[in-house]
Amino acid sequence: MPAFFLSSTKGPPRKRIVAKRGLKDGDDKEARLTRRRRMMERTEISSDEEELSVADDRISDVSEGEYEIEDLARLKAKEYLQKLHEAGKTEEEIGETLKEDAATKAGTLRRQLADLAELRDEEEVSHRGHRFTPLCVAISPCGKYVVSCGKESSIVKYDITLRKIVGTIKRTKTGGEDQKAHHGHIYAVAISSDGKYIASGGYDAVLKF
Repeated sequence: MPAFFLSSTKGPPRKRIVAKRGLKDGDDKEARLTRRRRMMERTEISSDEEELSVADDRISDVSEGEYEIEDLARLKAKEYLQKLHEAGKTEEEIGETLKEDAATKAGTLRRQLADLAELRDEEEVSHRGHRFTPLCVAISPCGKYVVSCGKESSIVKYDITLRKIVGTIKRTKTGGEDQKAHHGHIYAVAISSDGKYIASGGYDAVLKF
């Protein structure tokens, strides 16, 4: 019988299946991904621990600095109280002294001096340069001039020696918005230390010099 009628005993090449530790293809991929996740988690945990350690060190440094400042302030306060006691002051006097010191630091100290002032009728000087109620007054450093401001938006300068008004700044209806006077009540006025300048502030939220 011709050879081409005989079927070949050799079949097609068989695929060689190799078992990989009892894992299928999907299981093997999952195992590799699991190992990667573990490595990434270890890296993240270590970096987080380092950041927390640095943050704790910073907080510790700040806390120590704050404690040192508080301890120093507490020590100074104790020394100050001891000095007041040694000066023979009573508890009430110490309390008033502490209140006065706190008000001085806060800039809210007010001294009641009206009872200490001595007024003499023959030396009293009065002027009526305002149409409405005066709201603020300032005295020049040299003691020669007095500047007052009123509700009618005017600034008046008095000469104490001459006992008369020597200057006035008033708002006029025809002056427009560029005039020197304020628009509305004037609540504050001050004179410079050399007596050359006057500063004022009022309802119009403007400072004028």
